[in-house]
Amino acid sequence: MSDDVAVTLDADTEPEDAVDDNAATDRRRGLRRRGAQISIVVGIVALVAVPVGIELTVPDRAVSDAVESDVVRAATEGTVAVLSYRADSVQSDVDGAKARLTGDFLTYYSGFAEQSVVPGAIERGLTSSAVVSGAALVSMDDADAVALLFVNQTVTAADTPDPRATSTSLRVEMAQVDGRWLVSALDPVR
Repeated sequence: MSDDVAVTLDADTEPEDAVDDNAATDRRRGLRRRGAQISIVVGIVALVAVPVGIELTVPDRAVSDAVESDVVRAATEGTVAVLSYRADSVQSDVDGAKARLTGDFLTYYSGFAEQSVVPGAIERGLTSSAVVSGAALVSMDDADAVALLFVNQTVTAADTPDPRATSTSLRVEMAQVDGRWLVSALDPVR
């Protein structure tokens, strides 16, 4: 009889432990199932989002690279035009430079060129040649950009046998006007 009691007690206690173990096991299984479901959902989203993200960003980046290249090219060409002229063609050189400028900088350059550059080039037989040795885009939005240019300039005069060479870094501000990138400011970097 004592064995029956022991058996009965064991039978009564075992199911409670088994129920607790089963409940804990069920909870773990439920958590694993939910974790697996979440992982599957995240995996599906990643599989869909990655190709869509690549498809959307790669063409935009390619367009942006082309625009960046256009801005740097326009900054380079505009800077060279402003800093390069020859005594025998200075007026047409200045007019060509003006076509690459805009805003207050165009106004400033026009006055400076007419008062100093053109008469000085003609009187002294000045020739100025600028070459951009390096250029990079610093910032850009839809209508404005800033480029950094490293410029080597050589100036010769009829009355001076040795050319004068200088190197400088310039911060070139650009503005988009009627679909063209034009120089809106040209400042030495100090």
